[in-house]
Amino acid sequence: MSVAEEIVLAEIEAGYRLRPATQVGLMIVMVLLGLFIIEQAKLPLDVSIMVATIYVALLYPLIIKIRHRLAIALSFGLYGAALAAILYWIITGHILPLVQGGQAVRLEALALYVIFLEIVGMELFHHLCEEYVFYERDWRSYLMVSLLSVVFFACLYIFLSAYALGFMALLLSAVLTIIFAWAVLPEKPI
Repeated sequence: MSVAEEIVLAEIEAGYRLRPATQVGLMIVMVLLGLFIIEQAKLPLDVSIMVATIYVALLYPLIIKIRHRLAIALSFGLYGAALAAILYWIITGHILPLVQGGQAVRLEALALYVIFLEIVGMELFHHLCEEYVFYERDWRSYLMVSLLSVVFFACLYIFLSAYALGFMALLLSAVLTIIFAWAVLPEKPI
């Protein structure tokens, strides 16, 4: 998008966007309300931190519509924090108890966790870092989608193969990978 197009878009959006101070104030009120509700739930500290991080990361782009370098940096920071919180939850809640109990973590379970992280990570990226989603279908976006799709296909095939589906596992993996790639492929904003 050219600079002139961005200026016109900003002028059009200005009519129905809240003022930046109002956006920040609303965000503070909503975060404090969310933290109060999380605190009232009497969750363990680590769970409270994870839930609060994900809550703020999901709430931020819905309220804050400021196009400023600091807002974009904060958006990337929230993306990383939310992804780290989800990864921490998977490791401490699911993988470590198995390892500490002397059980081996099954390959199918790890494959499913990778699929989950890949889908959640991409959706969080689209949600929080909208300014940096590749809207042009160039070699970078195709390379990124190809790499993500290869990992998705391999993990899905490993997961489905555990159910002795044979050729059906391969076919389902291919179809679901095509759907995943289509969902991840960049599209021009409306």
